[in-house]
Amino acid sequence: MRSMKFKSKSVLAFFAWIAACTFGASAIFTIGCAEETVSERPAAHAAVEITSANFEELKASGKPIVLDFWATWCGPCVAIGPTVEEVAQDYEGRVIVGKVNVDEQPELAEEFDIQTIPALYFLGRNGEEVSRSVGIPGSTDAKEFLTGRIEDLLAK
Repeated sequence: MRSMKFKSKSVLAFFAWIAACTFGASAIFTIGCAEETVSERPAAHAAVEITSANFEELKASGKPIVLDFWATWCGPCVAIGPTVEEVAQDYEGRVIVGKVNVDEQPELAEEFDIQTIPALYFLGRNGEEVSRSVGIPGSTDAKEFLTGRIEDLLAK
């Protein structure tokens, strides 16, 4: 019976750690798991790494742009990251889906007045902001939300 209690506590601690990584419930847990899970972006990714050096060139492409402002230590950013990558694959060639690491690109974060992350900015074909979203979309599925906003960009 005693070992059963120990296992239960271990399981609860494990789920608490998962919840903290996913939802950012605790800064300590979030920092620990975020650094382990996304210290570097995976080699095979569809989203473009947006930097100050390539941003103007990408805007000049005439394609709509989705900017995902994120950081490695941000639990909600880590949670939405795979969905952003999936949407980037779905719209590859038609829309530029890019990720802006706010720690590595403070100039872009300042240009867009980023106060909270994750922040998603949707730019039209001319590079002007059409809409934005801060945080993880809560009322709908994140992929459905992103797809809807991208379809709106493509319709314009």
